[in-house]
Amino acid sequence: MKIPFSPPYIWEEEIEAVTEVLKSGWITTWPKNQEFEKKICNFIWCEKVNLVSSATAGLETTMRILWIWEWDEVIIPAYTYTATASSIIHVWAKPIIVDIEKKGFNISIEEIEEHITNKTKAIIPVDFWGYPINYDKLNDLVKKYPRKNWNKIYDNIWRIVIISDSAHSFWAIYKWKKLWSKWLADFTVYSFHAVKNLTTAEWWAIAYNFWKELNEYIYKQIKLWTLHWQTKDAFTKTNWNWEYDIIFPWYKANMTDIQAAIWIEQLKKYPNILQQREKIYNLYNEWFKKLEKKWIIELPKWINGKENTKWSFHLYPILLSEKLKNKRNKIIEELQERGVSTNVHFKPLPLLTTYKNLWYKIEDVLNSLDKFEREISLPIWPWMKKEEVEYVIYNFLKLIGNLNV
Repeated sequence: MKIPFSPPYIWEEEIEAVTEVLKSGWITTWPKNQEFEKKICNFIWCEKVNLVSSATAGLETTMRILWIWEWDEVIIPAYTYTATASSIIHVWAKPIIVDIEKKGFNISIEEIEEHITNKTKAIIPVDFWGYPINYDKLNDLVKKYPRKNWNKIYDNIWRIVIISDSAHSFWAIYKWKKLWSKWLADFTVYSFHAVKNLTTAEWWAIAYNFWKELNEYIYKQIKLWTLHWQTKDAFTKTNWNWEYDIIFPWYKANMTDIQAAIWIEQLKKYPNILQQREKIYNLYNEWFKKLEKKWIIELPKWINGKENTKWSFHLYPILLSEKLKNKRNKIIEELQERGVSTNVHFKPLPLLTTYKNLWYKIEDVLNSLDKFEREISLPIWPWMKKEEVEYVIYNFLKLIGNLNV
């Protein structure tokens, strides 16, 4: 068998929706984007959403509307993709890279507090594989550090801002009715990249919840920052209302109606997508729990049922034992030879050349290094057949057996 790691899933309905947009004569940003924004707000119970072209654009734009600039500091986990850090560098602020928890993959709240200074303006936590960080603790922490930035948005928050990098966690749930962005973070950035649970191919969304006047102000600010600071978009300029101005020379990072059409159709299937992913997760767990009892691997199991926290099953990460970690790459290569594609999430930022050159040291984030050296992400996608999952399991078990452990 050939088992891909995480292929995009496009059904006939998505193809028909894209075709409808192509035939409509309007393929850039407007009617489908507006529909997308309304649907996502209803789905996650948020007040306002802006659509942007990438994670980097979403995080960067959020920091720009908050006036986070040169000399400011933004705290992030070492265990994340480069976009979390590079967006901070783009606004000339300084990423403060801290370690993750010893027993999990998410940022350590204790490490955050140790690195807060009077220059700290924001924290960008990452919900690894869709499992929420402890947002109660994080919110209690930031309330201890009041901030003022002479900015309309920032001065209505009055403390260190929380910008959640929720690339993996669309529709994950933290503590029962506390759904994303309503009570947990000031801004939440979601990913709909091709490998995510729900896809538009590449686009992202910035969600936020303040009051109506401030929400509208933020919405317009983000529109300006992602459309050249042009006073009118293409739709508004129709019907002889063409006059516009450019207030500031900036980027273009808007979303097209073609991508929005794909997402709108996929949203209809999303509850079933999550159910299917959970079934695959449970099937993996059922077979691998024997290996865990023998201390050969560790399984993802950080759910707290009493708190009614649930994740989005975006990844299925396993951790090899200490005695196997030096064979991690060999295991990945041999699984590939058997037709099973895997991945590693993530390479800690201080191991990457650009961050080494900025004097970040891997010795400062040893929990992140430990997870990286032992982690393998196995294939998980909603229409995997039972025999395909069992093929992955069989080959993994056989390979572990061949390693005499």
